[in-house]
Amino acid sequence: MVEIRLTIANYRCFGDDHPAEFRLLPGVIGIVGANNAGKSALLRFFWEFRPLFGQLAENRPYLIQAAGSLQGFD
Repeated sequence: MVEIRLTIANYRCFGDDHPAEFRLLPGVIGIVGANNAGKSALLRFFWEFRPLFGQLAENRPYLIQAAGSLQGFD
């Protein structure tokens, strides 16, 4: 089973002091939370960074080495 751990900081409402931290597992994923909790910001993050995730899926070793700080794409 592939598990991706992701931390998002310094993006929209997720600062260094309150980053978004979660795990992505195969299957159905839902995002639930109170109003103004960052649900839309998470969706926008995945939308804006989808080209990066596509490139990671196609050419993972090269991009992870080049990015250096990306982790959790095993």
